[in-house]
Amino acid sequence: MQKDSSTARLAYFNLTFSNADQSAHSILRKIDQHAKVAREQKLPFDFYWLPRSAPPENVHYSHLKVLPVGGGNRFSTRFQQCLKMNEIMKDYHRGILRNPLFDPVGFLCLKQAGKMILEHHTKEPEELAVIAGKLRYWMEKAFGGCWIRKFRAIIAVTPEILEYEIKRSGFSGPGDYSPNSIDMDSFAGCVRQVTGDSQKPFQIIMVSTYFTPWQGLQEILDQIESTSDLPPFKLHVVGKLTPELEAQCGKVPQVVLHGTLSPDQIQELYPEMDLGVGSLTLAKKGLAQATPLKVREYLACGLPIVLGYDDPGLPADFPFALNVSDKIEFLKFLEFAGKHRQVPAQKIREAARPYIDSKIITQNFFDFCINT
Repeated sequence: MQKDSSTARLAYFNLTFSNADQSAHSILRKIDQHAKVAREQKLPFDFYWLPRSAPPENVHYSHLKVLPVGGGNRFSTRFQQCLKMNEIMKDYHRGILRNPLFDPVGFLCLKQAGKMILEHHTKEPEELAVIAGKLRYWMEKAFGGCWIRKFRAIIAVTPEILEYEIKRSGFSGPGDYSPNSIDMDSFAGCVRQVTGDSQKPFQIIMVSTYFTPWQGLQEILDQIESTSDLPPFKLHVVGKLTPELEAQCGKVPQVVLHGTLSPDQIQELYPEMDLGVGSLTLAKKGLAQATPLKVREYLACGLPIVLGYDDPGLPADFPFALNVSDKIEFLKFLEFAGKHRQVPAQKIREAARPYIDSKIITQNFFDFCINT
């Protein structure tokens, strides 16, 4: 029997310890946007961030309930986070926890997991094998399944991740997939400007908080350096690079390095762009599917996109997406940009809206969690 959503309340929890060096900014910004949309839709849905402390620069996450919990180290902070969640969940019908990975403190001290849904954004062991030490990887590999089975339900941003989490944990409860989404209204002022100058160099943008190996920037740079007959273009790279990648970018005159920019600064770039590039080599962390926010931002600004994976949130025949998961050829990126250069940005925005707009996705997400 379905729960009456007019009386039931839902809580979302993020347990990021801090936002030092803006390392958690993309996560917090996404959650803050969902909180904003939920409030605008008058859903009984509250979003909590429980950091160790909240420095002044984090006040701009204005739609989150930010509750610093203290603690002298990661273990004591996790203990305080669990106590706070146990207390908060007494006032809610269901809760969602963005998966913080297994740790013994969380496993032993979170008493409300039976009322909560665990949310997955990646194949955690596969990613840890690339970016973390062996101890952290083997801990998740050995005990992650026990952690997952504590929860009432699980939800993931792709069907692939959902299937993976069920298989690795032996989870037998309810599960669903809910793609990432964005508030399209917040991008209405930064849409692509169509130019009549067909000779203008193509403007390509690639955005990432950190350029990890699965972004595929290395592969693009290698192709640019080895190809002599590319049409004129500029590749705008926004985000933090490894020293090796930064040095290679410095040798490619067509690359414009912007470094780490604020959301407003990134949005100022979009009107001049012709194409947005998403992650190209996700297979390096064991993924064939993804629904990343940056790609949804490109579409919300009216940019055609290039992907190196299957995006299950978009139709397979979506005309403004080029899938290069089989083979990365930068020349085809430029040809695709030329094909859509004169397409009105509003046409791309409206074609994407049913699949990426938070107003639609958040309501569906809420309905599943409340009625699970």
